Amino acid sequence: MNNISKTDWNRIDRLKDEDIDTSDIPPLSEDFWAKAQLRMPKSPVTVKIEIDSETLVVDS
Repeated sequence: MNNISKTDWNRIDRLKDEDIDTSDIPPLSEDFWAKAQLRMPKSPVTVKIEIDSETLVVDS
């Protein structure tokens, strides 16, 4: 599978904040902030996946 990015990352890295068009992003209203909640990540869990009869342990 060929999964090579066609994005011009050098051009993206050179962009300045004022060069980015954000006109389609609405401003955040007072209502948004009134409903906002701080969510902290939960503790990591251990996930075991069996692949080709071998057990792998992945910490997430």
